[in-house]
Amino acid sequence: MSVPVITADELTLIRGGRQLCTGCTVTVPATELTVIAGPNGSGKTTLLEALAGLREPAGGGVRQLVDPPFGYLPQRPSFRGGFTVIETLRHYRQFTPRGRGLSPEDVLAKVGLTGRDGDPVDALSGGMTRLFALAVALIGDPAVLLLDEPMSGLDPQMRDAIVGILRAERDRGRAVVMVTHALETISPIADHVVLLGGGGTTRTGPLAQLLEETDTGGLADLYRSVTESDL
Repeated sequence: MSVPVITADELTLIRGGRQLCTGCTVTVPATELTVIAGPNGSGKTTLLEALAGLREPAGGGVRQLVDPPFGYLPQRPSFRGGFTVIETLRHYRQFTPRGRGLSPEDVLAKVGLTGRDGDPVDALSGGMTRLFALAVALIGDPAVLLLDEPMSGLDPQMRDAIVGILRAERDRGRAVVMVTHALETISPIADHVVLLGGGGTTRTGPLAQLLEETDTGGLADLYRSVTESDL
């Protein structure tokens, strides 16, 4: 495993008065794609928010070992109406450190939205909004991407495009952390796994190692195996 970019030790996470995680310990490796998976309500989004520094844990601590900004895509992205795609990207671009970041045109090309720069953001479809939210997450050329269900609501062709984008970001040295239920789609490029359930981290480690330990053939099979036995 490569060196860590984020570590979380003995986290206690609470959302809406409900304790979701006790003793969660997670390491996010650099230059790898980490998948966070678990049943609905197991705390996947809350954990991602804690890793991003957007939610204070009730116990334990998170250490971010690389400089921000991080690229973050929320589960339900939304943008202020009345502005175009290019205007919105330029707005977010101004908050990146001087000398860093991608041009709006380049980042739109990355996510397959070339030619949509003049579209109003509030006129984008649900799938297009998610692709645009990924563009916003990428605009600062971050060392760490934290993505909550980036393929939700996308058709198979768009899902394949997202897999290609994430593979390219991983291969150019970025750490990618994602919450997803699209386990079969992401399995070919996943490196590291965090499985949540039962109030904590049930299994975590390199995907290849966990597949060997559980005698399973892919991320979806691993999830089903662990769900049946541990969650």
